[in-house]
Amino acid sequence: VWQLPDGDDFYAARVRHHTTTDLTPAQIHQNGLDEVERIRAEIREHFTTLGYPGNETFQQLYDRVAVDSGIVRAADIVPLNEGFIRQAQEDIKEVFDIEPETEVMVIGGRGGGFYVSGSLDGSRPGAYYIGNQVDDYRYWMRTIAYHEAVPGHHFQIAIGNELDVPLFTKGGGFYTAFVEGWALYAEYLAMELGWYEDDIYSELGRLQWELLRAARLVVDTGLHYNRWSRQRAIDYYIDTVGATTGLATQQIDLYLYYVGYFTAYKTGMMKILELRQHAMDELGDDFDIKDFHRAVLLHNRLPLPLLERLIDDYIEETKLRRLARIPRRTTGRRGAGG
Repeated sequence: VWQLPDGDDFYAARVRHHTTTDLTPAQIHQNGLDEVERIRAEIREHFTTLGYPGNETFQQLYDRVAVDSGIVRAADIVPLNEGFIRQAQEDIKEVFDIEPETEVMVIGGRGGGFYVSGSLDGSRPGAYYIGNQVDDYRYWMRTIAYHEAVPGHHFQIAIGNELDVPLFTKGGGFYTAFVEGWALYAEYLAMELGWYEDDIYSELGRLQWELLRAARLVVDTGLHYNRWSRQRAIDYYIDTVGATTGLATQQIDLYLYYVGYFTAYKTGMMKILELRQHAMDELGDDFDIKDFHRAVLLHNRLPLPLLERLIDDYIEETKLRRLARIPRRTTGRRGAGG
């Protein structure tokens, strides 16, 4: 859009709209570069553990991951993902003391990899759609199940739809940075909880998905702010993420059309992690991740600056509760004759 009249200002406005922050395109671009470097280094460590060659491209290395992870037969794709979600619903009790009443189901079809929320009256469950018409590689499936269902989109959106909050905050597409940021945070949380410990190929799948979202910060700002050509963005995407030419081209064309939209994903995730670390630093031993998650989720989707204010409120309330537990020290003066 830099080619259009006032294109730079328009793009900056779209970035502010989608991220709900005051980050500039230049800052977002640098955030993307930093995250790409960090994630690729972590991926390289796993490749070394697996004994993969150090001189191959990421695309060649992820071809190895796909093959080594194994094939899931088409008929088994839905049951496998249902199992991922059932186990997640059980394991999240370690870090959540809230959960939605609305159920989620897995629906197979020609295409997939997306979530449709349940009805607001609770009569229809949420649905995670996944392609199951052909056999597919296993390594990417767990992360998308966590992202789209539990503890990601379904978990957050269903809780929000069940809250007594303004109707406009429910269902639709407001505040992408919060909604998609939460789903990426859910992927990361699954790793922190050890859900990938015995499944290095799925962990590499998770890291590639996170790398993809970091690369989006680079190519979206590269195209619309730094004046990259379409081909330069495609080449960067292939080299950085390890994607096929077809997938890279599809993704770059999305970023050309939905201007600034895809900068919201990683920006939201990074803000939630930043706020969690802030709460941990401020509260020390009084930090309880269940309380933090309640503070994030129990106001439904929000612009990120408002989320930050709410987390500050949660921190101050927790400090006040800590003070209330400490007996007040009384001091007095002895009488002159004492």
